[in-house]
Amino acid sequence: MNLTDMNLTDLAVLLQRAFTLTLNKKKLLFTAVVIAVCGLFTIFFMSLAFSASHWMAQSLTFLPVFISGMILTGFGVVLVRTYHDEVKQQEIELMPLFLRSWDVCFSAASAFLLLLLSYLVLWIALGIFIVFKELPIIGEIFACVFVFIPFLLNMAIVALGLFSVYAVYVLSPAIALKSVVPQQFLQLAKEEFTSHIISRLMLFLTALLPFFVSLGLLIAAASMTLEQCGTSSHLQVVMQWFFLILPSALLLAPSVVFFFNMAAESHVLIHKFNSAGEQ
Repeated sequence: MNLTDMNLTDLAVLLQRAFTLTLNKKKLLFTAVVIAVCGLFTIFFMSLAFSASHWMAQSLTFLPVFISGMILTGFGVVLVRTYHDEVKQQEIELMPLFLRSWDVCFSAASAFLLLLLSYLVLWIALGIFIVFKELPIIGEIFACVFVFIPFLLNMAIVALGLFSVYAVYVLSPAIALKSVVPQQFLQLAKEEFTSHIISRLMLFLTALLPFFVSLGLLIAAASMTLEQCGTSSHLQVVMQWFFLILPSALLLAPSVVFFFNMAAESHVLIHKFNSAGEQ
């Protein structure tokens, strides 16, 4: 059994439920606060990148992606558990649920460390290539002959960044809805990432669609605003980014809540497929 065995009515019910349970003021506000925290990390690293070398600036650009991934994976545990209770029509209280889930949230965030460490290894390898490139006489020849090395490293970095988004989608519900200890995370990740890949990817892209629409609106509006209120001072640019965090977080909050609602739906659906396949 897989996603193609479901009819459009089943998918419509799934999407409608995920969308309807997105519109919760407490969840949206809680999510906006978490997005704002991720935004602060992003602004901090981007401000450091202004005067940094290209290699260092690249690191400061990608680090917020993985740090935000760690935060959102842990936060996603709370949202998934909240959604799980809402579907069962149970009364929810976010703060008590967050306090009860704190240890699981921390464990979920720590599961993301492997991706962060993988990125740092790739970044250091790229730095070693740049050092060889700067060697006198042979540096330019080395860079010309072995240009495929930074190409592959950069491609791996971008792929890892994209995969981190998918990892948030897969790991948050898996950890939230299963009782696992940190030692079992690798086995859990292997099971989740290799089970019904196509079906899960289709649901993942569906979950991302509202986020991309919101992000597109945000980028377009921010670009026009910064062009109209442009300044040559790096400090003023950083301050402008800072004051744009709150409206940006509020705009992105519904799509992030929907993303985790769909992650929970996907997790439950995939396990139904697995159970049906075993019978």
